[in-house]
Amino acid sequence: MRCSKCGTKFQGNFCPQCGTPYQHVLPVQQNPIPNSPLPVCTPASITKKKLSSLQITLIVLGAVALFALLVTFLSLSVTHYNLNTARSCISAGQFEQAKDILDSQIQSNDTFQEIYSVYADFYLAQEDYLGAIDILEDGIKRCSSNDKLTEKLEALKKQYPTQIEDALAAQDEQEQKSREEYIASCQSISFTDLARNPERYKGQLFTFTGEVIQVVEPSVGNTVSLRINVTQTEYGSYTDTIYATISIPEGADRILEEDILTIYGECQGMYSYTSVLDQKISLPKIHIQYYSLVQ
Repeated sequence: MRCSKCGTKFQGNFCPQCGTPYQHVLPVQQNPIPNSPLPVCTPASITKKKLSSLQITLIVLGAVALFALLVTFLSLSVTHYNLNTARSCISAGQFEQAKDILDSQIQSNDTFQEIYSVYADFYLAQEDYLGAIDILEDGIKRCSSNDKLTEKLEALKKQYPTQIEDALAAQDEQEQKSREEYIASCQSISFTDLARNPERYKGQLFTFTGEVIQVVEPSVGNTVSLRINVTQTEYGSYTDTIYATISIPEGADRILEEDILTIYGECQGMYSYTSVLDQKISLPKIHIQYYSLVQ
């Protein structure tokens, strides 16, 4: 054994060198560490935080809104570029190219008021004051935000009152001339000849006088459908029915049943429909361009 103080080897109860008594030290028993693997942090051991359905919905809606804003921005950028190109064409007198651009822009976005404003400039550059008024009024009807178009229309009427009045007079004169020429080109034909083969006369102009026996007014648009008896009997009544259509402007006089009309229009062949009794009915069809009320 060795002395715990001086390190001298000795036998007995005291160190011969320094006299330190022998101290018996019991060995410390160490508990062995079990041979177990250390815990490893893996993705499966990490607690995952799941998104709620509301959060997922908000994320999706946000992405869709962002995409929509991007598309709108790009669309407006393209529209502004095309309108600037149209303005350049108008300034250069290239009216055909400008019209093509403006027509395509209205087809793609008919509620953007700047398109109608540039289109009005297109007409004004050619001194077509009525064309400018018509396109501005059309834009005011179509665009929810139309303050600029309304201001431009009012300014145009104040700036060019004489030119607009002259243009309206010329338009009325041309319409009257066109009406007279159209009426003069319409031929008379018997119902029997027309009904025997309406397709043969398709595209030709005819005139009839007869009694309206049915009027069908549309829920949308201004095209009115008529059934008219066009052959007068010896007793003064009318028989032999044709089918006719006519576009009646808003605010114009209505056509009523039992009206006696003289009509001028284009034959459009045979028109067939199914009656309320489930019967197929075929009649010659005339699209009326002009008419006059006899009684």
